[in-house]
Amino acid sequence: MLSLPIEVRENIITDYYETGKSSIMQRYVESVLLNNPDAIQRLFNDIFLYSVINDSHILAWNILVVLSQISYEYLGSWADMLAVSATRNKYLDVQEMGIRCFENWENHSSYAFLKRLKFTESWLQEYADEVCAEEVEHREN
Repeated sequence: MLSLPIEVRENIITDYYETGKSSIMQRYVESVLLNNPDAIQRLFNDIFLYSVINDSHILAWNILVVLSQISYEYLGSWADMLAVSATRNKYLDVQEMGIRCFENWENHSSYAFLKRLKFTESWLQEYADEVCAEEVEHREN
């Protein structure tokens, strides 16, 4: 967390991000991503682990909102691991955002992970199943 500029660090911890809206963190990630994608991977991993250790579902949610809005081609397979981890989080909104990452990325190989996940909440399972079904339908058309 210390590697973030102060305004980004304060914003991601205190504000609740909205999906589809740009944030300070989103703009920061986009500015760094093109020049140093490895740094972004480490940053996302560090922040997500920090959120788990400190039981901060707002921070986990925020990092996933940003992650879900970045094209998968810039992220790669490490993002799958982060999204799968999110679906195992104890907070339902974080689990939902993990599913949304897969949905937004529309990456065929990533759906294999989502298809194998089981959720205890029926609405989350229905959402995951719906996302996977849409992927199959999209692939067939």
